Amino acid sequence: MQLATRMLLRSETHKILVESHRGADAIAPQNSWTAILAGVEAGADFIEVDIQVTADNIPALYHNYRLPDGAFVRSVPFAFLGGVDMGDGQPPAKLLEVLEWLKSQTVSMTLDVKSGFGIGVAAFQAVLEAVRRTNTQEQVLMGGWDHIGLLWTKRHEPAVRTRAFLRGSPIDLVTMVKRAEVDAVSLSYDLIDRSDVEALHEAGIAVVLAEMWEPNFRFPVELGVDMVSWGDPAEAIFALELQGGR
Repeated sequence: MQLATRMLLRSETHKILVESHRGADAIAPQNSWTAILAGVEAGADFIEVDIQVTADNIPALYHNYRLPDGAFVRSVPFAFLGGVDMGDGQPPAKLLEVLEWLKSQTVSMTLDVKSGFGIGVAAFQAVLEAVRRTNTQEQVLMGGWDHIGLLWTKRHEPAVRTRAFLRGSPIDLVTMVKRAEVDAVSLSYDLIDRSDVEALHEAGIAVVLAEMWEPNFRFPVELGVDMVSWGDPAEAIFALELQGGR
C-alpha cells in the first residue's frame, strides 16, 4: 500500500497529492470504469468518485441525483441502472465491485457520498457497509457536503478517514471543521487563503484545493495545500513537478 493511502498532510507525504476528479473526467466519461482506470494509469494518488444509493440500498457510482429520464436514483432499484450508459457503453458500477477491485491496487479512493434531498445519514450507512464488507477502511477517504453524515461515519468507524466539502468563508472555519471530526477539508479555488491553510494544519487537518477551474498550479504550491483535485491527473502531476510541488 503506497504512502498516499496512509497519509494526507504534505508535511508527512512531502508532496502535494493529486486526486483524479470523478474518475478522470477531463479524459474519460465521469464516474465510469474507463475514467477510474484512466486515473490510475495517469498516476493519481486518489481517485474521486460520486456515490448515489438506490432504492434497494445499493451504493452505485453516479453523480447526478436524477437519471436521464428524471427519476431520482434513490427511487429505483439497482437493476434499473442497467439501462443507463455512463458514456463508455457500460452501466453505473456497484461501489462494492469497485472496492473489491481497489483492494489489489496501490491507489486510494475518495467517495463523495451524495446524501441530499432527505437521504441524510442513511447514505453514509450504506457506503460504510460496503467499505466494511471489503475491508478497505484504510484505502478510502469518505467525503461529502453533509457534515452530520461525516461525523456519524467517524463515530462509527474511526479507521475511515473523512473529508468535509465546503464552499464559503465561515467566520470560524477551524472550529466548524473540527466539530465534524474530519481528517481533511476541501476549500474552493476562489475562497481559500493561506492563513486558512495554516490554521487548519495547526489543527492537524489536511486541505484539498477543489473547484480549480484553470490550470494555475503555482497557486496550490504557494498556498501549501496537501492535495489538488483535477480532471487530468497526469497534467496536474507534471505541472506540480515544474512548480516544485511533487
